[in-house]
Amino acid sequence: MIIAILFLVFGVLLFFGVPITVSLGLSAVIAMAVSSWMGHMTAGITFLVQGMFTAFDSFPIMAVPMFMLAGEIMNQGGASRRLINLASVLVGRLPGGLAYIAIVSCMFFACISGSGPADVAAIGTVMIPQMVRYGYNRGYSAVCIGAGGTLGILIPPSIPAVIYGIVTATSIGKLFIAGLLPGIMTGLALMITSYFIFGRKMRNSVPTPTDHADSAISITEQDQLIAPKMSLFRALYEAKYAIVMPVLILGGIYTGVFTPTEAATVAVVYGLVATMFLDKELKPRQLIQVLLRASLVSGIVLILIGTALLFGKIMTLEHFQTTIANLILSLSPNKYVILTLILIFLIVLGMFMETLAAIILFGPMLLKIAVPLGIDPIHFGIIMILASEVGFMTPPIGEHLFIVASISGIPVESTIRYALPYVITLIVSMLIITFVPSVTMFLPNLLYD
Repeated sequence: MIIAILFLVFGVLLFFGVPITVSLGLSAVIAMAVSSWMGHMTAGITFLVQGMFTAFDSFPIMAVPMFMLAGEIMNQGGASRRLINLASVLVGRLPGGLAYIAIVSCMFFACISGSGPADVAAIGTVMIPQMVRYGYNRGYSAVCIGAGGTLGILIPPSIPAVIYGIVTATSIGKLFIAGLLPGIMTGLALMITSYFIFGRKMRNSVPTPTDHADSAISITEQDQLIAPKMSLFRALYEAKYAIVMPVLILGGIYTGVFTPTEAATVAVVYGLVATMFLDKELKPRQLIQVLLRASLVSGIVLILIGTALLFGKIMTLEHFQTTIANLILSLSPNKYVILTLILIFLIVLGMFMETLAAIILFGPMLLKIAVPLGIDPIHFGIIMILASEVGFMTPPIGEHLFIVASISGIPVESTIRYALPYVITLIVSMLIITFVPSVTMFLPNLLYD
């Protein structure tokens, strides 16, 4: 009864466009009130709300705002532009090269931000106007970067991996390294898809634009943003501080020098030193705005985590996870049938629920199903993150579709048809990585076992 009320209220609130954070919190409060009135509640509202705030008293969860701040510092310090130039040198001369530049740049920036939306905003703001100016279809250009940005939550460091590690008591360091090969593989798959969309038409990857009148970026700025004629050595030299950051973060974690949370803090300090004193592109007067933006995004995410934990606490008290786990396991003894059902559920879930909320609410429950099937918790975490990538590109939530629609100036409704090839690619990648676990587990087994 209480679970029915919980999900009914949550669904109604989402249907009427209430933000998911408010929907989670309000539906939990209403369910608790009804339960208290019925004399059924196994814990008081004060206990549950205190539990929500106590969840923030966690050392690992501090990695979330720290990685967000580090990504914001590097973005404002010119890292996105330098990484785009490096990607341009590496793949810009291929047919349809701007699409490859966009995806490779997203892969590079994913090593800094740990966030899909941050990845899309940083790279899309620069690349979408350039692709449109050089004759690329506006809709496909937008969704190309939206799809590339999904790698921000897969390639380490990954904020969803941090949250999954916390709620399932799984090694965050192993999750980080486990996402590397699947991230590279998915990025290559997106580039292959882009070839069939752009490559046959765009034989000259960076042609001379014929009309600059409608562009807000001058020719001089364009030369700085897309620089395929730059030497590889120069591109590497200019991007050296951005390249060093992921090496510092991951190297420190895997050598045991510091924990993921300490690595996030080191990344913030390194980012400040690199952008303010070495590259000297981030000015002291900009620092206030960087801190404000990072604080705003972090606050939204942490409130979402808190309300999701409150929602999940009620599910736990009502034994919802155990009931569903037993139900699914009773459907079939075949591991692959159950795994397929889980994948379908995760894809549908990602269409209607934000990534972090989905991981908090359903990660522990689904892991109880996966472990008896012989699926490693590390592998299952990557599967959940891959399914979330699909959710970024599918309505009605489709967070990346909204971001790229805003940047490109096209209605979000029209991005859906352009997104289909990339969504299919993400699903195929997810299936391969799910049913070939060695892709995920090779590096963790090599480094840790």
